[in-house]
Amino acid sequence: MKRSSWKPFGGVALCFTLLSCGAREPAAAPPADAEKVSNHKHELEEKAARQWLRLQARQTCNLLNGCPPAEALVSMGPDVAAQAATQIVGRKRAPHWRVELLRALRFVRDHRVQSAQTKMLHDQAWLIRAYAAVGLGYARDKVFHEKLKGFLEAEANYGAKIGYFWAMTTLDPREGRAKLIEHLSVLPESRDIRVHLVALDAIRSLKLVELRAQVRSWLNHRNFFVVRDAVRTVSELHDRSGIPLLIPLLDHEQPMVRRESLSCLQRFTGLKHARKRPAFEKWCEDHCHSEWERPGQNNPLKPGD
Repeated sequence: MKRSSWKPFGGVALCFTLLSCGAREPAAAPPADAEKVSNHKHELEEKAARQWLRLQARQTCNLLNGCPPAEALVSMGPDVAAQAATQIVGRKRAPHWRVELLRALRFVRDHRVQSAQTKMLHDQAWLIRAYAAVGLGYARDKVFHEKLKGFLEAEANYGAKIGYFWAMTTLDPREGRAKLIEHLSVLPESRDIRVHLVALDAIRSLKLVELRAQVRSWLNHRNFFVVRDAVRTVSELHDRSGIPLLIPLLDHEQPMVRRESLSCLQRFTGLKHARKRPAFEKWCEDHCHSEWERPGQNNPLKPGD
């Protein structure tokens, strides 16, 4: 079969032709079906090519709007996912698309993907190391499990350790969950907001309800990306005690924070058609518990609150 490739990034050719890129060769199809198989492969390659180009475009893969092309590539099957995984190994930079693709690969159980994730445990970028560990944890990789504590001892970056503790939680929930909660409960102030974003991702994914108070404290964070993800996490944890803190966010300067807050409030209160702050304030007067934190209060963080 003729090799199908193109150069979408930095002159590096990426091939999604399933037979010529090291994928497992399927059994020979009957002559009547050969043309259908060939057409299907060609269509898959074309779709993968389009998504790869979209993946690297800032307009379609960014912190503001997410990265649908990453999920689309991974959903095309293990062969496409494995080929995509090999393309993010060994790069010197960690653009957003590379992180999002690695994150999308975290649920793929395929030895080729796990091989790429293992190599990325030694990447220069801490975000890459973190999500590579997460993927190996979900894959229940035996070699990684045996070496996990050694990786943790050698890792100096706080954010990367979130990924390792996240992986530990998937491999050994009893030990890992406790250590991850302990690690996140003393999250230091950092100029790198990605530390908070990975922490919130872990809290949402693992449903760490013990950290609800920590998450509510980030609703007042100075960075609006952190605030947006904190709102999403409050929603995922079903933390209705955050309602009084969500209401003022309806007047936030960033539209995405307002949208997330409105969606969460509508879900928590049942006021599906309400859109303005006074309606939710009235609801809170009637239904919010007196012990729920109000804006401006400095309640101490209590684990499990």
